[in-house]
Amino acid sequence: MQVSFVGIQSKPVCGQRVDIQHRVQVLIAFFRGDGQSMFAFAIGAEIQRQAVLTLTLEGPVVHGYPDHERLQAAICDVLLDKIREVGGLSVYCHPYWRCFAGRSHYNATPLLNELVFKSNRFEALELGNCETYRTALMNARYCELCHDGFQKPLIGASDYHGHFEDEFLPSVYTVVLAPECSQEAVCQAIRQEYCAAVAGTVDVMSFGPFRLLKYIIFLLKYFFPRHDRLCQQQGELLLRALQGEENLELEIQRLKQEITACQKALKYSPEGR
Repeated sequence: MQVSFVGIQSKPVCGQRVDIQHRVQVLIAFFRGDGQSMFAFAIGAEIQRQAVLTLTLEGPVVHGYPDHERLQAAICDVLLDKIREVGGLSVYCHPYWRCFAGRSHYNATPLLNELVFKSNRFEALELGNCETYRTALMNARYCELCHDGFQKPLIGASDYHGHFEDEFLPSVYTVVLAPECSQEAVCQAIRQEYCAAVAGTVDVMSFGPFRLLKYIIFLLKYFFPRHDRLCQQQGELLLRALQGEENLELEIQRLKQEITACQKALKYSPEGR
């Protein structure tokens, strides 16, 4: 069983374009520890609706709505079709995000959210996001949607745009239970609802199917803290080794053995068995 996956956003960070391969190497060194496929990495990007130029506005879902909402809903449908064509996983993300750091209007109007939820063409819903009010509003809306039979896999994402040491990086994430650590396996596991959205760093809140969530809460309390602490220690040593510091091999190897023992206690291996 694999439980970890990392996505790399290919947008500029802090207004500066960063070499993606360098970012991947740094993240691998920090998170993977010994670099033995503890994590899979996928480079992606937030999709910009403005990039779609030609589309149709008519259809059973959008007919009778204002032009703005009809246009935006049609753009979403085009993008969802394209994501499906290339084998991607489509996620409806933070519909209750307010522009300009929460000081202005919602990015998506209530009518547009209604259209997207009615269309129901996306595959997963981002319930957890970096700010509490977004998570709270989406959770409340999801409870209402469930009364009408709506159901989607729930994921969490930090919406990370900041610098590497930003406190928001680990604040919201998704735990996925997949048979192997590959992009295809992780996406398929999410489609099958073998996942949970997790929000918080000290006192965490998890959202997902009841039976699955009980196990993930167990992992969050008893497995991940010790496992991740060991991986971080090893990753920091690897960074020091990359910077030229010598005589670190024995300590790196000792941590690798501890990490392996921790994984075996959970019947977990990097190969996914």
